[in-house]
Amino acid sequence: RDGVPHHCLPVLQKLQILEFLLDELLNVDFIAAEFTRRHAITSCYPHSFGLAPTEEEFENLENADECGICGLEGDLVCCDGCPSSYHKRCLGMDPRTELPDEKWL
Repeated sequence: RDGVPHHCLPVLQKLQILEFLLDELLNVDFIAAEFTRRHAITSCYPHSFGLAPTEEEFENLENADECGICGLEGDLVCCDGCPSSYHKRCLGMDPRTELPDEKWL
């Protein structure tokens, strides 16, 4: 889009691109069949996204040293529920925004 690198696009544009690509992908017969097969297997799972990490897992979590969106290092916000880290600007946040001292997921 106008020569702007993907990692510099606003989050809304990234989501629109992703939505378009996923819609196209779901129109491929064998992909649609695979999703249907997986849904049949996993629809009975009680926790759709898996179990939340335990307090011990939270404490021992080691986050990535590069942004999960653009892949670059820098001043990163670390997810407290997984090993991902992100630049505030890559999340569509003002880089000067202060985050509260609580778990960030």
